[in-house]
Amino acid sequence: SGLNTYAWNYYLEHADSESTIDATDSEMATALEYVKRSIELNPGYSNTDTYAALLYLTGQYTEALKTAKEAIDIAKANEEDYETTNELIQKIIEKM
Repeated sequence: SGLNTYAWNYYLEHADSESTIDATDSEMATALEYVKRSIELNPGYSNTDTYAALLYLTGQYTEALKTAKEAIDIAKANEEDYETTNELIQKIIEKM
């Protein structure tokens, strides 16, 4: 969970940015690496949602949308709330 927490905090620090962040930016690359590892270790709604959010920040809107939908499927299967992912999807669609 620490890996996902690091990545989520990175997202929160940059969520209001209007510009995209290059995936090769060192901090973004670290956040992406951490959340991918988190998913490998324990796939779940929160880390999949985090990955979608980071993809959104990098401007990879198609992949972000696909991943956000995967996060919602996981949340539904586990009866978890996914309203924030719906909000992310709206942001993604606006950018597409």
